[in-house]
Amino acid sequence: MANEIKDSLIETIRALKEMSETSANEHEAIAAAACAQRLLLLHNLKWDEVEGSSDGSEEIVVSEETYTFLTDKGKEALKVSPWRVALSRAIAKACLCRLLLYRGRRYSKVPCRFTFVGRVDNVKVAVYLMSYLQREIMQLTASKRREEAGYRGMTYWNSYQLGIVATLGAKLESEMDAFKGQSSQTMALVSNRRTEVSNYIKQHYGKLTRGPQSHSQMDDGAFNRGLKDGHDIQIHRGISGESNGAGQRLIR
Repeated sequence: MANEIKDSLIETIRALKEMSETSANEHEAIAAAACAQRLLLLHNLKWDEVEGSSDGSEEIVVSEETYTFLTDKGKEALKVSPWRVALSRAIAKACLCRLLLYRGRRYSKVPCRFTFVGRVDNVKVAVYLMSYLQREIMQLTASKRREEAGYRGMTYWNSYQLGIVATLGAKLESEMDAFKGQSSQTMALVSNRRTEVSNYIKQHYGKLTRGPQSHSQMDDGAFNRGLKDGHDIQIHRGISGESNGAGQRLIR
């Protein structure tokens, strides 16, 4: 039965890979690639196993991807909003990556940047989730703002978005906890991946310092509203999988 489940998983990943390479819909292609990468992580598989070329060896490849934070209007951000920082941290943790933040400088117009550091496949998932969830949060916020009859200031909406991110972070953490709890092997896998990334950062960056903490004002009512509305955002949307026979969906 275990071999049958693994074979089914491999066929699912192959189908997603083919969809990512052939779909004419850019969003669908990106989502398919991310789902395939996520399945590899969750089930401790490698691409060469999926492609039938595994020789039992494994090369450890830690990579970095750096991106610029954008404002809601799509411009490079010289000051990053707290909810985006919180979101990038939650995603990095869930994808077994580390997050490096580079704060911008207003006077010299240096934009804020973030880097995900981790295994290549995990970084790809993190980058996709960051792009997708940022867009979903902004769209949900815009929708709620249009519904408001009266004016609410930036403190309210920043707090609302932080509430959304708190809920999404809890979802991601719950998924990782469920994965780690499957067996001692999955627990060891998570520990090994995190150790690899920590060693890479020590080797390439030395000792890192923590940036100053944000002390922005908080609206408790808006934050609680965001906590509730955050459940409306599906972390893995657009592609669904069939049951693997054990009551667990292959793609969520």
